[in-house]
Amino acid sequence: VFEVIFNAIQYSRSGNSFLETMLLRHDDSLPLKAAAAIVPEEQMPELSGGIALKDWHDSFLAQPRMFIRTRKPGVPARLQVAGISYSKCAEEDGGLSSPTCLALPNGTNLENVLPASDYVVQDRASQQTVHFLLENCDPKPGMRIWDACAGAGGKSLMITDLVPGVRILATDIRTSILGNLTWRFRRYRLPVPKTAVADVSEPAGLQKAIPPGPFDLVVCDVPCSGSGTWARTPEQYHFFRRESLETMRERQLKITSNVAPFLKPGGMLAYITCSVFKEENEAVMREIAAGHGLEIAAMKLIDGTKSGADSMFIALLRK
Repeated sequence: VFEVIFNAIQYSRSGNSFLETMLLRHDDSLPLKAAAAIVPEEQMPELSGGIALKDWHDSFLAQPRMFIRTRKPGVPARLQVAGISYSKCAEEDGGLSSPTCLALPNGTNLENVLPASDYVVQDRASQQTVHFLLENCDPKPGMRIWDACAGAGGKSLMITDLVPGVRILATDIRTSILGNLTWRFRRYRLPVPKTAVADVSEPAGLQKAIPPGPFDLVVCDVPCSGSGTWARTPEQYHFFRRESLETMRERQLKITSNVAPFLKPGGMLAYITCSVFKEENEAVMREIAAGHGLEIAAMKLIDGTKSGADSMFIALLRK
């Protein structure tokens, strides 16, 4: 029955990628090569180095997992007592992940199992991105950090947890999301960073919104195609169009061009995406470096395809 439905979708060219993916997840005896058909080959940009096309396609067929970052040592024991299955990411990937990263079945409800302050729901790739950043920029208390596209503040929370005493400015274009960030910091009993509403893609008004004085580190988790998260949002790869990357790329370059002048000499710009496309990753990184005289200090594609996690790209550029 599932083969009949799947073949009908393919031959009718209905393009219902969500249904296709659900069928493939239900019955893994269906051809794996069908996953590649979900994204037409002519629409497929080149992938970044460090991730295989087959692994990326195959990741669409597996249920993504939920990941948490533990903040207290007793979390695994509490999960065991509650009968909740989990795995330690560091044991699965040979130590690439932090010992504080745990993987759980998607949708696990921890509300009545763990105190809210004991853990943070944060994808494995996002956690690894912060670890890679801190390993390469030698953070110290008192360091001035600008989280330019802060969102709900997951990376700022983790940085503050791991490097107490850093001074963070968090900006976003959305007032509501900055309110959420402030609430999260209070929930975890961490010093609330300074916040400012700012559209970092537009230079007008930035000088007024951003406090004077250069930054040691500027974190830019820029808007992107989100292709590293498509296993969680299968509808996105159905609606993806190759030409949309040019618009996204222009926005990414605007953001980084606007924030780069705020770096102090020797300061670091962290360029981050949740994309697997080279056009948004290495290509933009090289253009940023050339346009602002920055040195490419380190870069990494964090491949989450085999762990049920997102995939992310990070590049560190030194002024």
